[in-house]
Amino acid sequence: MTRMNCHERFSQFRETSTTIAAYTVLGISSIVFAVFTVFGNLLILHALRKCQTLHAPTKVLFCSLAFSDLGVGIIVYPLFATYCFAAVLDDIEAFCAIRGPYTIAGYCLASVSFFTMTVLSLDRFYAFTTRLRYHQLVTFERAVFLLAACWIFGFIWPFSWLLNEKIAMIVAALLIFCCVVTTSISYFKITIGIRRHQRRIQEQQTIPELQHHGGSHFSINQYKQTLKTMIMVFCLLIACYLPFFAVLPFTMSEPNSYSMLALNITSAIIKSNSLLNPLVCSWRMREIRREVAITLQCVSC
Repeated sequence: MTRMNCHERFSQFRETSTTIAAYTVLGISSIVFAVFTVFGNLLILHALRKCQTLHAPTKVLFCSLAFSDLGVGIIVYPLFATYCFAAVLDDIEAFCAIRGPYTIAGYCLASVSFFTMTVLSLDRFYAFTTRLRYHQLVTFERAVFLLAACWIFGFIWPFSWLLNEKIAMIVAALLIFCCVVTTSISYFKITIGIRRHQRRIQEQQTIPELQHHGGSHFSINQYKQTLKTMIMVFCLLIACYLPFFAVLPFTMSEPNSYSMLALNITSAIIKSNSLLNPLVCSWRMREIRREVAITLQCVSC
């Protein structure tokens, strides 16, 4: 992105008093949401550390998702707030200086979130299809290795934005598309498999038990509860990204102050997903909810 393009982008932010007021609201709300996002994801990480029912690889995958959401609260939200306030305060130097780090950080953490969601769906798919062999195939070490690869790739490729913004956006769209398709197929196959399994067994009983690390077992109800939670988190992620991709073509074809404002508002909606995820996990997962309640009681005391 050249210096002239940065100046052009900056002028679009300040074309009308309406856009300046909107960016003021976005900047202030970003600071508020950043605080709640950091606090919420720290609670989830603490609760996951205490949780005993989740298999270790599944737990580390949830931790990865919480860490990426925590990064949004610690890094992306403050950068976005600075980005908005620079436009409001007519500080073009700060605006151009912060735009690169903000965009790269957003791409990095968004990539990790999508990669983690995809790996989580594959984890649940193998848990259902391999059953007794699941704990031999999906180990803690393999999960950590796969997540390390996801984080490394997620942190490296967004720097291509510095070379060519359009190519970086195309690559991002392709990665998101592949992750969404893989995750959707996994959850679809699991849903069909559970229905077939329940049709074969006329009375309610546990699925052929998945031996938990340490000797305990998962029942069909526990498995379905975790599955429903992850499907809800996945659907929420898609819902937060859809407005952004709906507005993006208009911004690329006819950039103006209002299309840029719409793009940044939808970008703020994407960031709100990092606050919604811990709320969904606390609501849907009983042990997580219990640990969060205990921690909040301790904090209030």
